[in-house]
Amino acid sequence: MHETADGYDERENFNLGHLKKYMLEQEMVLHRLSGSDLKDFFPVKKASGQLPHGNVGKFVYNEMSLDAEDFVRKIKDHIASNRLDDHTVDIKLAGFNFCGRLSDVYEQGMIQIQYVKSKPKYLLKTWVNHIILSVLIEGKRPVKSFLLCKDVSWEFAPVSNGKDILKDLLNLFWKGMSEPLHFFPESSFEYARKLLLKNQTLSSALSSAKNKWTGNDFARGESQDPYFERCFGRTDPLDDEFEEISEQVFAPLLDHCREIVL
Repeated sequence: MHETADGYDERENFNLGHLKKYMLEQEMVLHRLSGSDLKDFFPVKKASGQLPHGNVGKFVYNEMSLDAEDFVRKIKDHIASNRLDDHTVDIKLAGFNFCGRLSDVYEQGMIQIQYVKSKPKYLLKTWVNHIILSVLIEGKRPVKSFLLCKDVSWEFAPVSNGKDILKDLLNLFWKGMSEPLHFFPESSFEYARKLLLKNQTLSSALSSAKNKWTGNDFARGESQDPYFERCFGRTDPLDDEFEEISEQVFAPLLDHCREIVL
């Protein structure tokens, strides 16, 4: 007997899509950090239809729960202090007005949790927020920040020249509003890391950055990002401007952060 299209559609879905898995994992970690039991969270997720049906869904959820519990255990010492109220941001600098709220601030500093593998874009986000926090409490007390990820975590040291660093970033932002910047988080970080931390030669650091940019059979290159393709096409933007901006952005960051073991 031939299987109909309707019969095929009624098969159980045994897999979670990448995005669904990511969103569920973040929810589980936040739920556990709030002090709730993940076993009590299972019926909610099951009823929402976010899990595969039957025992498969229960198995998938239990596996994810074990990983989430392990991650929360590792980071619990860093979030043991009291969480403070959100900080109001109202900064006027270099012709820009910063307005908003800064959350995830604790007694020992800012703590940003990303239940994924560490990436340069998460480092940059934490770094910018760390600088803003440093500017807000300038002259009051030194402040640290932390980025806690699945594979590696980072500690950001107090910044004494936050306004100068922020001004440089704002100038780059303004330049990028009128022309495509030769700055790419993955490739630029690889270049700066190899040059400034690993003390490799300029040509060697640039070669590593080009590998990030072009990719290989096992990893997608940053050049395949549709926005970068639109701006740069088949040209090679890893030039002198790329080197200059990469160091300008990441040198202060690398000077103020270090990997930590949880």
